[in-house]
Amino acid sequence: MSHLRSAIRDYASDLLRENILNAHVFSSRLRALQSEHLPALLVYTRSEAAEKFNEAPRELKRTLELLIEIKVDGLYDCDEVVDMFAGQVEDLIHRDDSLGGLVDDVLLSDTEIEFFNEGAKPMCVARLTFDVQYFTFTNTGIEIHDFKAVEVAVDINKDSAPEIKAHIFY
Repeated sequence: MSHLRSAIRDYASDLLRENILNAHVFSSRLRALQSEHLPALLVYTRSEAAEKFNEAPRELKRTLELLIEIKVDGLYDCDEVVDMFAGQVEDLIHRDDSLGGLVDDVLLSDTEIEFFNEGAKPMCVARLTFDVQYFTFTNTGIEIHDFKAVEVAVDINKDSAPEIKAHIFY
């Protein structure tokens, strides 16, 4: 079974691929891009923080960094072009802020824009970071046995704490 992070990346990639015209969308940052691949949107995850949300059953609240990197040709009005794509990406992600019900919330947290003049062709790059909040259970693989009955006895004594005894019948 794949991790929910994979489904989140795939969903975001499909959402962009279906709704943003004239751009190539890739579900990975590990892609050697040629000029014919531009403009390109690379969808990947970077880091994730987790904290205990519930004890029983143990549930984690996770905050994942989902990055959408926009790469465009750096020769012609690249700032305008990269901003146009960034606006489209932000609108799409914020309109579907549960990513099809996979997550609890998505919110843009950072935008970085750079210009690279290395290699055969100059390139403008915008890196949009979205904080994706979702929840998972840690013990989904634990086998729970059926039982027939539970007998519980509570001895209440006003001079001491109650004494609780339980017996499970399988």
